[in-house]
Amino acid sequence: LADRFETLMITRHQLFMHPEGPYTQKNGCAAIRLKPLNNFDLETLILDLKNWILQWIPVGADPGLCVSVGQVSESIVAIGLAAQQRLVSQDESLAVASTAGCFLEGLTGTRDGLIGALAAIGLQSTLNDGRVIKLGQSNICERSGPKLIADLLRIGVDEVRCIETGRTLFSGTIDLGKRLRPNLRAGKIVVFATAQSGWCDEWLAVRQT
Repeated sequence: LADRFETLMITRHQLFMHPEGPYTQKNGCAAIRLKPLNNFDLETLILDLKNWILQWIPVGADPGLCVSVGQVSESIVAIGLAAQQRLVSQDESLAVASTAGCFLEGLTGTRDGLIGALAAIGLQSTLNDGRVIKLGQSNICERSGPKLIADLLRIGVDEVRCIETGRTLFSGTIDLGKRLRPNLRAGKIVVFATAQSGWCDEWLAVRQT
């Protein structure tokens, strides 16, 4: 989509896990926030997205697609939050999408993927949920291993926060592990950290959903 849209953010959100709720892996869903570079045709965009998704989905997956233009309605936010607390049905999701005027469709299998697709848009729109997979055109989410906190703050991370105390960290070194996994909290890109035992100003990144 790079010739038509700028990718502002991709986020991953955790939904309710229950034995009666079918999902491929850990019942996560993802949302891509796009900024049009010029006028675009919505039907063409939807068709392209459907074709690309069907090309790369793993065997056995039941993907869904939701596309919303403009401000996300409170009803979509509400059903996204509900999907983190209980099992949401296809009928509920389709009713909300119809009222809100957004596109929603299950693409294969049971079609249950439409539930997570709608929930993802609602949750991302709060700017207060989920893990950031990609931020703009940068590759900050590909960072790994030990990094200076000051360097992270220079390249797009808004805050490094101690998970135990809530204190904002400005100096020292943080070990990101295999990959930087920042979170979206109150409109900020936040990395949560815990102190390395016995070391002063040495921190470990903590993975959050």
